[in-house]
This record gives sequence, C-alpha cells and structure tokens, in this order.
Amino acid sequence: MAIDDVIAESRARLESLLAPINGGVGTDVSFDESFEKIKTEVDKMQSLAGGKVDWAGIVSGADEILSDKSKDFRVALYYATGKAQLDGLLGLLDGLVLLNDLSTNLWEAMYPSLKRPKARGNLANWYSDTAATFFAEVKTTSKDGDLVGAIDKVSREVDGLLRDKLGDAYPGMGNLRNLIRGLVANTPKEAPPPPPPPPP
Repeated sequence: MAIDDVIAESRARLESLLAPINGGVGTDVSFDESFEKIKTEVDKMQSLAGGKVDWAGIVSGADEILSDKSKDFRVALYYATGKAQLDGLLGLLDGLVLLNDLSTNLWEAMYPSLKRPKARGNLANWYSDTAATFFAEVKTTSKDGDLVGAIDKVSREVDGLLRDKLGDAYPGMGNLRNLIRGLVANTPKEAPPPPPPPPP
C-alpha cells in the first residue's frame, strides 16, 4: 500500500469528524458540559494531585463534539493526543490528518476565535510535546514503512501550515517532528522480492 493510500484510509475513518455540521462549524462549546469533561481530564496532566487521565473518554467526547456540535481547534488537538496514546502510530496519523484537514478548510471559521492566535500556537506545541512522549520507546518494522511515511508527510504539512497561519505565534512542533524523523530513519526498508527463477 502506498503512502497516499494510507492517508486516504485515515481520512475515511475521520469522515464524520471532518464533515460540516449543518453546513457549517456548529457552535462554541467553551461552556458546554461535554467540553468541560474533556478539559477536566486533560488538566489532570498538570495537576499536583495527578490522577489517571481517561484518554478513551477524551477521544469519545471529542469525537461527539467534532461530529455533532462544533469544529473546535482545541477539541481536535485533544482528540489527536488521545488517539496517539490509545492507538499508537495509526492514532498519531489519524490525529495529524484531522488537524491538517480542519486547519486547511476551516482555519478562519472554526472555534475558538482567532483573536488569540498564540493560544492556538501554544496548544499545537502542547500536542507535539505530549504526543512525542508516547512514542519514546516505539520500535517499528519494515511493515510500518508506509504508515511511518504517511505520518512524516502529513506532519510536515501540518507544521508548515501552522507556521504559515500563525507566524511568530507558533512555537513549532519540534519534539514531535524530531521523533518522526527518527522513526523514518530507523524503520527498516522492506526487502525487495526475490528474482524470478532462471528459465529452464
């Protein structure tokens, strides 16, 4: 399977999250109970009291919001982080495709408002730092080649897009891009097929 086919499959998995909500981007969920539940789980990562983060609950809640209530940059990043934690490299790809497509198609329209571009930049940096920690010990095989290639391609697109959109308000995705570059370098290439037998 080629890299572009892997990306197309990811996009198909995300169809409901990428589709317009009643022809638009829905409503602001900043004070919605479903958003508050996700934020409470995410905040456990910085809390002195700690507590186990319910990543499955984050992904489920974010899926519902993005599909039915709101196209929200914060929620997309929480979804992407949770998918990376739960589903490994395939989840990392799905999260990156979601961020890439929403940012490409709905950058101005989606929530929260672009009045504070630095908030979007800092959230993207948080996602990069957090997701990168999930893959510190990951080992890939030659069978992962196209998946790793797809992750590399989409992550470069997302990084470039956010840099263009946010300028100085974007700290970058340095940790995640460094990790992905390492995956590309360390993923073994598939052995070529054996030559055909000589003619009799």
